[in-house]
Amino acid sequence: IAGGHGGCNAVVATASMDGTCKVWALKNGHNLRTLSLPCIAFSLTLDRPAARLFAGGSDGSVHVAPLGSAANTTTATTRSWHASGSTNAAIVGIGMANGCKNLVTCTEDGNASIWDLASGSLAASFRIGGGAVTDATVLKKSAAAVSRARNDGTGFTVRDGEDWRRAGEVARMEQTLRESEVDKARSVELVEMAVGGYKRCLRLMLREVTTARRPNDGKDDHTSAND
Repeated sequence: IAGGHGGCNAVVATASMDGTCKVWALKNGHNLRTLSLPCIAFSLTLDRPAARLFAGGSDGSVHVAPLGSAANTTTATTRSWHASGSTNAAIVGIGMANGCKNLVTCTEDGNASIWDLASGSLAASFRIGGGAVTDATVLKKSAAAVSRARNDGTGFTVRDGEDWRRAGEVARMEQTLRESEVDKARSVELVEMAVGGYKRCLRLMLREVTTARRPNDGKDDHTSAND
């Protein structure tokens, strides 16, 4: 399943084992169109304007289908390319990167590739060790962490597993510190509320004592005058 941009007006694409992908309107659940693929799609993604659907197939290829045809029609893929290197491993992960300028694919045997969509060429590739891969996700980085290319374009950096592990540890530590700051602020607020409650109780007690003593003081003065 893959979702496009647009909030409640976005479209959602789903894949089934019969080699078809269906595109749905999120706001009303209507089936907009059905796409016929030459194989089973194990992964899906949409570009930002939701004009094209990219499907990672069980045949090791990326299949592209346009979404601009009339509604409720069956559309075939218009472009495909082999993306699993020298093998026919299935594409289990696929996603957009760099503002839909690049497509990232990952095969079940751990071959990750980054493709330039404008030229269709392979921009970078690397291997993921540790056994079979079942899924892959493209994570968005902050603008400060994105490198700039020489032509003032937006580049990207491929990090190994150790770098990602360390980055994850730092992110978790920062999250823990933020949560501790929030807890500290809440504790201070509770203490201030408790102190305020104690002050109000003391004022009420002092008022009760003062009110209770005033009639007695007058009575004592009257008794002394009679004596």
